Amino acid sequence: RPGALQAGGVKMLRMRWIEALHRGRVPAGRRRTSPLGQTLVEFSLVALLLMVVMMGIMDFARLFFSYASISNAAREGARYGIIYPGHVDAGDKPDPDNIVFRARSKIANLGASTESPFIEVTFPDGCDSVGCRVSVKITAYFRSWTPIIPRIPIVSQTVMYIE
Repeated sequence: RPGALQAGGVKMLRMRWIEALHRGRVPAGRRRTSPLGQTLVEFSLVALLLMVVMMGIMDFARLFFSYASISNAAREGARYGIIYPGHVDAGDKPDPDNIVFRARSKIANLGASTESPFIEVTFPDGCDSVGCRVSVKITAYFRSWTPIIPRIPIVSQTVMYIE
């Protein structure tokens, strides 16, 4: 009965293999593979990539919000400037009745996402009477949470005619 001998031989090889695994040794020609280590490495790589992508998405949303706020602040400053063109800053008229204060009050909600904005009020036509233009330009730098993204300058300018 050759089949019975072969079955016993396979059984013996299986037993040796199981004993070797329990002792921490693997028979020659065979490698012990454990999916646990590979899974851990793959998870750490994918998790790191996923976190960077998520932070990038959040930074883009914050950047968009900062740009919209700065654009609205420039528009608000110019709108106030077309009604009261002589009230440029605190030297001309005390707060809150000047163009710079009105623009700065609209960007106060940005907090730490932007560095201190620079507000520039000019009159491109050289006059501040009816029919001339007033320009409000705001420059700020956006600071992202993602370490690989550098500071991003945000510039918004609004020009309106004095009424």
